[in-house]
Amino acid sequence: MANTGAWAEDRSRWVPDAAAGVLFVVVSVLFFGRQALSDPTHVCACNGSPDTAAYMWGLVWWPHAIAHAMNPFISTVIWAPDGINLAANTAVPGPSLLLAPVTELFGPIASYNVLSLLSRGCPGRCRSSTAVRV
Repeated sequence: MANTGAWAEDRSRWVPDAAAGVLFVVVSVLFFGRQALSDPTHVCACNGSPDTAAYMWGLVWWPHAIAHAMNPFISTVIWAPDGINLAANTAVPGPSLLLAPVTELFGPIASYNVLSLLSRGCPGRCRSSTAVRV
């Protein structure tokens, strides 16, 4: 017979964490992404910072470079003719590879919106779970 007590104990730990995570993401969408809800593939949930364009370019570049067997750390596509060393810049390789399907299907603006809104909500969930356990 299975030990249902352990499952119930595990469930009692993750349900509040999941609820906090959903709450923080919803609040993030309402505060920061409200304007992008109408058309998330064409309207950016951003503050107009010039860094936004660089992040969107990085979301497209990394999957493109890897798919075409190019060096993802050096690009001559921008800052021609010398190019740019992306190892010395914030180019979001991890998130760009995780969101590659979203970028391919919906474009870099939609990927940026997902990344931006989740990155504001997830740390809140981590803080709430840490506060509960301390």
